Amino acid sequence: MSLKPWLLAALLTSPLTFASPNPASLPDTVSTLWNAMSGPAGAKADQAALAAIFHPSAMVYGSNAAKGAQLQAQSKTAFLQQLDKVRSRGFYECEISREVRQAGAFAQVLSLVESRQQPGQQSPVSVIGLNSIQLHRGEQGWQILSLQYYLDQPATLQQALAAGPAPRCLNLPAS
Repeated sequence: MSLKPWLLAALLTSPLTFASPNPASLPDTVSTLWNAMSGPAGAKADQAALAAIFHPSAMVYGSNAAKGAQLQAQSKTAFLQQLDKVRSRGFYECEISREVRQAGAFAQVLSLVESRQQPGQQSPVSVIGLNSIQLHRGEQGWQILSLQYYLDQPATLQQALAAGPAPRCLNLPAS
């Protein structure tokens, strides 16, 4: 079998490029999620960082015990629009537990996150979330395919999961 002359010419004259994944690691991608959502009063979530780590077809599912635990489903676009508003008060995510299971280009992360109005481990926790994150590593690096969260009061969820406070926020550099 021989190559067609036009195909051979195209291959020989075109630069060959091979896509390499984004150098960001799986842990960096998960930390970016929590850090990009965090910030002081008067600020918005980091839309550029969030858009980069969510796959274009990503979905977000969530429920909140304080609101009847009704499951809400939304696209990446709707989720990012919801976060694209100036905060009236600070909102900081502190990841206190992370379990990762990875098989090749797919990963599942179970993440327990405390939400606070002030940064740092010592500030009071307003809500705690149990998050299941499914990711895929492709040409853009690790991206979130789906995020599923359940929000509840700190004592309720920590007791149910038998998890106590961690020595530090996992998504922030050690101080």
